[in-house]
Amino acid sequence: MKGFKAVFKREIANYFSSWMGYIVVAAFLVFMGFFFFNGLLETNIADMRSFFKVLPFVFLFFGPAVAMRLIAEEKKLGSLEILLTLPIRDWEVVLGKFAAAAVFLLFTLFCTWPMPATAIYLGATDPGPFWSGYFGAFFLGCSFISIGLFASSIVKDQVLAFIVGLGISFFIFVMGEPFVSSYFPEWLSWFMMKASLGYHFTAMGRGVVDTRDVVYFLCLIGFFLYLSTMSLTARKW
Repeated sequence: MKGFKAVFKREIANYFSSWMGYIVVAAFLVFMGFFFFNGLLETNIADMRSFFKVLPFVFLFFGPAVAMRLIAEEKKLGSLEILLTLPIRDWEVVLGKFAAAAVFLLFTLFCTWPMPATAIYLGATDPGPFWSGYFGAFFLGCSFISIGLFASSIVKDQVLAFIVGLGISFFIFVMGEPFVSSYFPEWLSWFMMKASLGYHFTAMGRGVVDTRDVVYFLCLIGFFLYLSTMSLTARKW
């Protein structure tokens, strides 16, 4: 696991030593804060429904944006070939980069603590939905990051990686929505609903943690990390 640790430390340092990382966090907090406090003023209810309702659409952009440079930049600079010649396994490279992005995501979510604190101060008596919502948000964000990492592994340009990652993420998120699945046969639309990210996050956003939803997120993340590893391995063939 030495290779994993080396890659992880390198990438986490890149996130927190770059001003771009802090700009991304600040923009996320401002955007989510606007919807949270606007929801409080409109409904006069101390909860975070508006926060978790908007969060998936923000993560659609946040995940691919955070992951777009992880491998594509290495290809562009020519440092990927040097990295892969070191005694580091491909899966350690992928897992190290993903873990660093996941920690950055966790830090970003942690920075939103004033919002649930405000809701609790204003009278929210059941913080359970807050914790389940954040639990689901972390898995949802990691899913988008894994998709963005895969997109970054198959292209050489960061912008193109962002576009590809955004496209794949958007499709998997909305394919279970009625305006998409209604055009397909009933059996296929049922499968699309069960396979969509939006379907599995909705319950968690409402305060329900189901083991099946957790397994779904873990399988999706593992699948795209596997594809990313295969993409790196294919460069040696």
